Amino acid sequence: MIKMDVSVLIPAYNEEKLLEQTALNLYSYLKSLKEKSAISSFEIIICVNGSTDRTEKISKNLSKNHKEILYFSMKQRGFGIALTAGMKRASKNIITFIPADGEFIFDFIERAIPLMDRYQIVNCSRFITKQPHGSNPVRIILSYAFREFFRLMFKYKFSEVGSSKVIRSDAAKILIPHLKGYGGDWQMDVLYYSLKYKLKIDEIPLNIQITRPLSDARISVLKETWRFFHTCLGYGVKIYLRI
Repeated sequence: MIKMDVSVLIPAYNEEKLLEQTALNLYSYLKSLKEKSAISSFEIIICVNGSTDRTEKISKNLSKNHKEILYFSMKQRGFGIALTAGMKRASKNIITFIPADGEFIFDFIERAIPLMDRYQIVNCSRFITKQPHGSNPVRIILSYAFREFFRLMFKYKFSEVGSSKVIRSDAAKILIPHLKGYGGDWQMDVLYYSLKYKLKIDEIPLNIQITRPLSDARISVLKETWRFFHTCLGYGVKIYLRI
């Protein structure tokens, strides 16, 4: 049986408005899991990347006031780059991540924990819940269209790519050298190499809450869609050719 301790990464690029509340809410949630003996210990690692606002200062203050909250700062921007760096720093046996805006409801962590003895990767999916996926019609249409393309390329192994993952530390050591994605394509790196190295994988529901106005979005929808499409097509060819 593996030790049930958890590292939760928070990639943060210019998140001064939402980061502190998200980190404190997560801290309270993980503390409650520890009190219930669902986990033995935890750490929160804020991965500050390329921020030009007060994100680093806020992270530093959180770290001073809570010994379980750590942070590091890097000049290079990129969700995927920040997560890879965070995984290298994680000290616990189970690693996962949430966005700094708190969009992912934390209870996926509690659902994943009992599975980690049997599985090395747990993929979290919004598509196996009855919850709506957002309020913007364009994003909803793109999300469903890409989901079907992704599932076709990955031979229907997963129902979603762009959400959280829960990863055992032994799997993280295998994956880290291959995680080159800059943005959301990092998510596909994780799933492709999990299949390539025959890691034990399960999938659970993920519920979300819309916390950020669309006008304050941190990514370009069209740019990320193209990046996902290009990466997915490349990995799909490799899967079908068994490369």
